[in-house]
Amino acid sequence: GIRLQVRACEMPYSGRAPARRGGSSGSPISNGHSQITYQGVIVSLKDSFGFVQPVTQPANVFFHYSEVAECHPDDLRVGQAVQFGITSRGSKTTAVAVSLLAPGSVALTKPLLD
Repeated sequence: GIRLQVRACEMPYSGRAPARRGGSSGSPISNGHSQITYQGVIVSLKDSFGFVQPVTQPANVFFHYSEVAECHPDDLRVGQAVQFGITSRGSKTTAVAVSLLAPGSVALTKPLLD
């Protein structure tokens, strides 16, 4: 089987979204968003969305570029460490308030596939 080694911590979600490019005021995220901040690694990027691999869950989680905070989506790369909240939209799980972490903050030993 595939071995997965991770380093992570789950931090209580503050209820405030990080400042978004384009002028979000950092006001509280709308109801229904995760109260926990997760960490993971970007595993796939497409035209207007991507997927992250949370260190605490086996399945990749979708995110839309409109949920990227503190940087421009063009600055994202596969393999970068990120933190995010998780919410359910309909029957799908979605990452929200996605922001970059310092390199090396999260380590996955499973190969990243695009």
